[in-house]
Amino acid sequence: MKQKSNRRFLFLLAVGSLLPAQSAHAEWLQTAAGTYEYNAAANWFAGTIDDSFPASLSIAGDQVLTFDADRALPGAWSFLYDGTGNLTLRGAVAARTATLGGNFTLDSVSNGRTVTIGSTVAAENLNVALGAAARTFDIGTSDTATLVNSVSGGLAAGNVSILKTGAG
Repeated sequence: MKQKSNRRFLFLLAVGSLLPAQSAHAEWLQTAAGTYEYNAAANWFAGTIDDSFPASLSIAGDQVLTFDADRALPGAWSFLYDGTGNLTLRGAVAARTATLGGNFTLDSVSNGRTVTIGSTVAAENLNVALGAAARTFDIGTSDTATLVNSVSGGLAAGNVSILKTGAG
């Protein structure tokens, strides 16, 4: 009886490994060039904004991501995506602020990608608040992160700093 039970378990395990893997977390969905609203749940897997652009995501052209409201990121902001597209993140209609809840990483699969945060147009500024903490900005080889507008400590700012790491 035990041998039959073990075979059934192994069979179920083998069948389970053939099923497609499901994403363990939310992530950005848009892959084509264009302008998209960052804070729209429809642009994120399962409608959950998690501020992740994973290595499995291939962006085929440049994207402009607008913020229609301020955003407090609960964790890290990571741009690990593949493809030929660069990203510009900016406010929509008015200046906005993205408050970091963790570190910033830009380490694209294809290298040579640029993520620009902010705009030279006042109504499109995207300011970055460090969330009253020291933050690491890790930029991968040949990648470029550009912060156009103000960077501040954020709420209850005390001893805050930016540590830049990485080869980019």
